[in-house]
Amino acid sequence: MMTREEILSELERLQPWFHRIDLGGGIFTKTESVMGEPVDHPAGPWEVIGKCIPADLAGKSVLDVGCNAGFYAIEAKRRGAARVLGVDGQRQHVRQAVFVRGALGLDIEYRRMNVYELNRRTVGQFGITLALGLVYHLKHLARRARAVPPPAARTCAITSWPRSRSSKAPRAAALRKS
Repeated sequence: MMTREEILSELERLQPWFHRIDLGGGIFTKTESVMGEPVDHPAGPWEVIGKCIPADLAGKSVLDVGCNAGFYAIEAKRRGAARVLGVDGQRQHVRQAVFVRGALGLDIEYRRMNVYELNRRTVGQFGITLALGLVYHLKHLARRARAVPPPAARTCAITSWPRSRSSKAPRAAALRKS
């Protein structure tokens, strides 16, 4: 287990943080906005998305595409998911996610992968696929849509939060299939 001082040191070393994740003991990954988003981001989108994902994920597998520091992967694990894989193309985000995983003592797998490399052969098949805040980063959306491993079971959530000139607040939407 890491000491408080070690955690604080790593938090500083791994800045900037886009996801605010509670590490316990009054320590959060982020304490200020990075790009105009709310300081508690992604708590706002999670209020919407969390309602579209089963509260009990026992025995389920979850793929978090574009996981950033791992907020949604962590929430999936907290809901009891058997397997959680977070992938992100940014080395810094994967480092942050691995650090948070260790600080929280969670069994979550993280990989640095280009989103265009994702398929059943490279990552397997998942019951739930999350692609949250990812779409607006993709240059070749149709190519990516064909390659994302379709969920084997019930739920896929895809969101993006475009910013308008009048609002810096993210907008979220989620889709639930039965």
